[in-house]
Amino acid sequence: MKRVSCWLVALAGWFICQTSSWSSGAKPVRLNFVRQESASCSEMVQFPAFNKSAKLPEGETVPVEFMPKEPGEYEFACQMGMFRGKLIVE
Repeated sequence: MKRVSCWLVALAGWFICQTSSWSSGAKPVRLNFVRQESASCSEMVQFPAFNKSAKLPEGETVPVEFMPKEPGEYEFACQMGMFRGKLIVE
């Protein structure tokens, strides 16, 4: 399983991840989110393409696991759509 650490920052409303590329269908992906932001809209992350979501308590590491089966760009966001990010699968 590939593990990637992500953290939430207030600047420009983006989820920032340090990552390399993923290969579709190879292995599950685990993103470890650490929320470093206190805005109420940053309390959850949603991955609509994978039917996944997770609550993000401030300062705690929260793993989100899923299997990207096809190449593409997959958006994820907070429940209000203000904090956003993109996962690229090759």
